[in-house]
Amino acid sequence: MSKLLQKSNDSIQACQLLIEQHNLYTSSIHHAYYSSFQRSIYLLQIHFPKSLIEKTEEASSHVHVITTVEQKLVDSGYRFQALDFNQHINTLKRNRVHADYKNDLFDEKFSLKSLELARKLNIIIDELTNKLSSITST
Repeated sequence: MSKLLQKSNDSIQACQLLIEQHNLYTSSIHHAYYSSFQRSIYLLQIHFPKSLIEKTEEASSHVHVITTVEQKLVDSGYRFQALDFNQHINTLKRNRVHADYKNDLFDEKFSLKSLELARKLNIIIDELTNKLSSITST
């Protein structure tokens, strides 16, 4: 298994443990986002490795990865999946920024929603990775 996929799986597991066993709801948000972000990098590494080299100095690495995944999905004919990806990853990113930098605490309900969104997004990313693999192997 790819180390990025392992880190993604570890992050989703950490998110769940922080919620269910430690009641660390705000801290769990960080792991939900990074699980999906790491899977996004994996998708690019497998199918569009040059795009990771093409990062511009103006854009943050997170913005670059998110916009590149979205554009590559559109270019590959997965427009609707690209829209879902963009919506979900940016929701998780906003939640993570809020959790990390704002003077607020999140509750269990909000944390569980973020965990579920990350799981849903990871499934979308995995399905797209597999579809792209089947296209390139034929």
